[in-house]
Amino acid sequence: GHRAADLLAQADPAAAWLLLGAHIGVGLLAAAWLRRGERALAQLLAAVAASTFRPLMIAVATVTAPLLPVRRLPRPTRRVAATRKRLFVHSLGRRGPPCSAAFA
Repeated sequence: GHRAADLLAQADPAAAWLLLGAHIGVGLLAAAWLRRGERALAQLLAAVAASTFRPLMIAVATVTAPLLPVRRLPRPTRRVAATRKRLFVHSLGRRGPPCSAAFA
């Protein structure tokens, strides 16, 4: 940390050029990072909200939610045979080519 303070305390013209180069570099970096404008800011805020507030809200909801008894629904009866019968009631199987109108 003392080197930077010593560099800035000097009256050398190179320090001014170094500071100017640092400011230009930071400005170009910021311009490249924000070139998409509001979309970049919205993505950044959404990422912060997703990583901070959602887990916090889930934790609060888990702690404060009242425990409700589990309501078990009755199991449906198995109707496999009835379903198979109903499936084949309206089917008709024919073999061979279709009959011509002369034979019908």
